[in-house]
Amino acid sequence: MFFMDLRYFAGLFDGEGSVGIVKTKTQYLSPNYILNIRIVNTNKELLNQIKSQFGGSVVKKTKSKMYGENHNTCWVWITQTNIAKSILENILEYLIIKKEHAKLAIKFQNYRQSSKGGRKLEKTRLENYERYYLKMKELNKRGK
Repeated sequence: MFFMDLRYFAGLFDGEGSVGIVKTKTQYLSPNYILNIRIVNTNKELLNQIKSQFGGSVVKKTKSKMYGENHNTCWVWITQTNIAKSILENILEYLIIKKEHAKLAIKFQNYRQSSKGGRKLEKTRLENYERYYLKMKELNKRGK
């Protein structure tokens, strides 16, 4: 089995990856906030190697009208929550571009893990989740 060096993976992730906190509506009173990391690439084999080493899943990205028919099919490797946090902790020292994103994501997931859970979040916790979400959104603005 192929083993990808963490420094190589960190470089790939810095250039092709993203860190996000996804906010989803639920049938319950409080929204759900989930950490995810992903890499988009046209080389499915590369992403499958990442999947076999780090976990997660590889899915086909639907073509956007924005790119037209002349673009190659893209694939997305994605993983979430504690697996994403663990990966970010392991590559943090090698990241350059996404270092601040990774630090925020790790803090968010640590905070999320400290939650008691439940369908309705207490007001303070919900406000803190929203702060993390908005801060990540700010870090992810194009041109930043």
